[in-house]
Amino acid sequence: MSTWTDISIGNFTLYDTQNDYHQWYFQKADRVREIVKDEDGSWSEGTFIGYRTTVAQMRRRLQLNGYDRAALERDFSTAIESWKTDSIAELAKLESEEHPHGENYLQYRITWLKHVIPVLENATLDDWLDRLNKAACWPSNERDFAQLLTWIETGDPVLSLMVSSVDGDCSWVRDSNFNFPCTQRDFYSLAILLITEDGAVCELDLKWLISAELTDDFDDLEEKHAGATQPLRHARQSLSELSALVGTVAKLAMRQPFVLFKGLTFQKLCLPGAFRPGDHHNKMLRPGLCVVHASPQYL
Repeated sequence: MSTWTDISIGNFTLYDTQNDYHQWYFQKADRVREIVKDEDGSWSEGTFIGYRTTVAQMRRRLQLNGYDRAALERDFSTAIESWKTDSIAELAKLESEEHPHGENYLQYRITWLKHVIPVLENATLDDWLDRLNKAACWPSNERDFAQLLTWIETGDPVLSLMVSSVDGDCSWVRDSNFNFPCTQRDFYSLAILLITEDGAVCELDLKWLISAELTDDFDDLEEKHAGATQPLRHARQSLSELSALVGTVAKLAMRQPFVLFKGLTFQKLCLPGAFRPGDHHNKMLRPGLCVVHASPQYL
């Protein structure tokens, strides 16, 4: 059974990955481990183990790697012009040929190109950016995509192209969603970051990948949160239990002269601080010694 991961930013998801994950520009300091358990002790949906940062921080990291608004403008212009040129040439070729009856895909393709080309001739980057959120929230109906290259009419040509079938034959939109023209996936990702508020969350949840044992848990974060490593915490717990045991024995020794244990009667234990100054036991024994006498009837 496959396990999928993706990077979520508001209504958008990026870098869907099967049985693995794409760390993108997340850093080690972005790691988060928040465990919420169901009644049976298993992780609930509220559990988050993964990477989390703000949109502003992620946008800054892309900018430091050359992905800024100016670069996006240039890339979008290159992609949309190339898409338009290719589409016009393809339409001319398809319309100049005779197609035998039954070649439905080619007819769908011709109709699709006639819808797309007018949009590409006039659309700008801002046209796409202004509509991305609306496209992400547009209601989807499976019946709308019962056939290939379905055009969804919205009354807004750019929005219609964005919510219609993704053109799988077009190399200029393969790395994006909503038929967004780009040459690299990170430019589409930057577009999402540009339209999202600075304080919004950008995160990559790995809990189900970890649950499926396809990647390692962030155990060191659990140790850091507790303020100590697992071995040190276990040692502290053992010392605490030993201290409690010593206290119990000391109190018991103060209350009665003999303690019955496994068929033997033990005389008081002379523990440091167990007796008051002047006690006759202290005159006979050095502090810290434990003398055990078995009553004759048990020998």
